[in-house]
Amino acid sequence: ESDPFVLEDRPSVYFAGNCDEFDTRLVDANGDEILEDINNATKDRRNDVTRLVCIPSFAITGEVVLVKLRSLECQVVSFNDASL
Repeated sequence: ESDPFVLEDRPSVYFAGNCDEFDTRLVDANGDEILEDINNATKDRRNDVTRLVCIPSFAITGEVVLVKLRSLECQVVSFNDASL
């Protein structure tokens, strides 16, 4: 039997919810952070990275995170309202 908590393949995007604040980074197969612009990299290099995303609680921050799946770019959208 297989363990459902063991990932056999590395995902392109790995996210954790209910974080204190938004944070993201790209890592390679060794877990080392990638600081280069991955969109200018070769296709093999783009396939060899994982975008880690910490997503804050919407109820507390009023923020959602959008991820472009082709480029793995992230954008935070805020729905904060002073009247809340």
